[in-house]
Amino acid sequence: MKSRITPALLGLFLLFVPSITRSAFVFWDMEGVTAKVNKNASFRKMGRFDVLCQLFLFKIGHPTDDFKKTMQNLLFQTLTQMPDNRDNNGLNDNIVIYSNDGVTPLPAPLTRLMLGIDTYKTVKGQLDSWIQNGNFPLKGRKKRLFLNMFGLAFNPESLVSVLELNKKICQLLKESADAGNINIILSNLGSEAVEPFTKKFDKEIMQYMDEAIFSGNLKNMAKPNTKIYTYSKQFALQKFPTHLDKRMFFIDDLLQNTEAAAKCGIISTHPDLARKMLSEHGVIASS
Repeated sequence: MKSRITPALLGLFLLFVPSITRSAFVFWDMEGVTAKVNKNASFRKMGRFDVLCQLFLFKIGHPTDDFKKTMQNLLFQTLTQMPDNRDNNGLNDNIVIYSNDGVTPLPAPLTRLMLGIDTYKTVKGQLDSWIQNGNFPLKGRKKRLFLNMFGLAFNPESLVSVLELNKKICQLLKESADAGNINIILSNLGSEAVEPFTKKFDKEIMQYMDEAIFSGNLKNMAKPNTKIYTYSKQFALQKFPTHLDKRMFFIDDLLQNTEAAAKCGIISTHPDLARKMLSEHGVIASS
């Protein structure tokens, strides 16, 4: 006698299978999500003694102000003064990329690096010429702090050296891969830093990624510009045309980036809420 699946059993099966896992496309930010800055390593790169001296003097005169913000301003405001003869500072389409605070736009030299327009060597050459011409506005400790922060922001080897694995998110990344999702990096990262990053995190991150989209390889697109999300959606569908579930998710630590992605039809959230989002949509198994 042949076994027969009744409509009731079939309905029950279909009811529970989607709640277990339904594979989809998941885009992951790099810095701030799968990897994060090691504060101690960053502190050493900036020059521990100079930072402590600057912090001490700062707290005497500005006890309630944000020291981290002040250090960022030292870097950004100085970069903004760097001579550049190109029209619109060498940038097209008025692309704006935000710093880690999610509020302050990056200065033009750093934006060009993120877009792959300039290299570290190019910007370093501009800085060296500026200093040699005698017009550089900083001296002493502030000059040393700026130069160390410049190296940390622009030198791809230095940048990657202070990044460490975000173990909590990478466990989620592994679960996403095990569930059959298509995992794709979507990061504002200069082209020169791509190889050091992928090499350093080959086993912990890259083995669970199916593809990677870096702003530095695209030249004129970066988060939160809507063009990069439209491109990413088309890229994913063209690269994996047989993937049945076309839903797309995005995890990023900056609100501007997730809001822009959501407007383009990508379900987005902060990494602190990533597990909740993916499990509620049946993309990973509920814990």
